[in-house]
Amino acid sequence: MQPARRTAAAAALLLAGCASAPRGPDVVVIPTGDGNLMRFAAGGVTVLDRDSRTVATYGNRAGTAPRGGALSLGSQLAVVAFERELALTDLAGTAEPVWVALPQPIAARGVAVDGDRCGLIDAAGQGCVVQLPAGRVTWQGRAGQGLDRVALLVPTGANEQVVVGQRGGEVVVQRLDFARGDGLITGETIVRDLNVLGAAGNAAGAVFLAGLRETSAASTRGALLQYLVLVRVDLATFRADVLQDEKCAALETRIGGLTVGAEMLAVVVDQYKRGTSLRVFDQVNGRRPATWAFERRITPGSLVAWLSPDYLAVVAADGATQVLHVVSDR
Repeated sequence: MQPARRTAAAAALLLAGCASAPRGPDVVVIPTGDGNLMRFAAGGVTVLDRDSRTVATYGNRAGTAPRGGALSLGSQLAVVAFERELALTDLAGTAEPVWVALPQPIAARGVAVDGDRCGLIDAAGQGCVVQLPAGRVTWQGRAGQGLDRVALLVPTGANEQVVVGQRGGEVVVQRLDFARGDGLITGETIVRDLNVLGAAGNAAGAVFLAGLRETSAASTRGALLQYLVLVRVDLATFRADVLQDEKCAALETRIGGLTVGAEMLAVVVDQYKRGTSLRVFDQVNGRRPATWAFERRITPGSLVAWLSPDYLAVVAADGATQVLHVVSDR
């Protein structure tokens, strides 16, 4: 595989976004910024190169499996969340993570990084915002207002959050101001093209959603119709733009994960009797519709990380790594 923009500085500058969907099997993979990958598991941290070779190993101070991970292009920081610890790396190369103890345990199901703040959210909708690298909790409580489920909490300011969740059959993005009181809603968008939220991530002043629109039509005698939908919500205007909306060919489709790159979105799709696929969509500057750039069958449970705008690493549960050149027909 020939390198693409392989210098450490270039690779670090071209990384963006995060995947926030729950991940298995108890492993998180993040890029290091120099073309390698860090694989976090209960047994330790392994640095892998593009050929699945071990470059370095580090201990896991948390002693448990990771709960999720995220990175920020602006601050050049990656975070892997454990129940009682955060592992921090600065996307500047292969170096041992810095471990930060959390004041209280949280079984995070969603992780987001914005600047020097990390937002964590658990399955019950309880969340916290952690100042980095000190580990000081600046907010904790129930995330969002009137939401049944919360998938992502993005700390967009010292006293501001953006929350992505569901309210009944509606997918909702809220902006909350905590400068006074417990959180005043200053913006809300109902993403009308989605009714099942699969995964969400944030990057470059936007949140990206991958999910399904499920309907039934009289002509199908009540059978369920599913449409794969990708949406970008601008955090300044709260405008929701549909990047992709396509009918699913399989009888049952589930979103396995979303990873936001500098120029493209990588979506893991699980389909009944069709297996697990990696699909990559061009989303430069929120272009609509997003161009379907690439598709490849992958092993169920694989994790995905962007190495550069057009090179993507797919890491299987056993650590076997594929580096894929994903190119859009633009």
